[in-house]
Amino acid sequence: MSDDLDAWMTRARDTGDQEAFALVVEASHHLLRATLLRETGDPDLADELAQDAFARAWAKRAQYRPGT
Repeated sequence: MSDDLDAWMTRARDTGDQEAFALVVEASHHLLRATLLRETGDPDLADELAQDAFARAWAKRAQYRPGT
């Protein structure tokens, strides 16, 4: 799966492909939210933080380096 995430994120970075980024979000949202929920104990806050993290990832996609 990490190869897919790298490919999708690289495509999002190189072409601004929102559909590729949506695949990244779909594939990793559950893990990020679960981690944030474990850390905060607050489902609403975990959702908000996950949304913020993905928004920042999209905004900074030009800085993405495969394998990171």
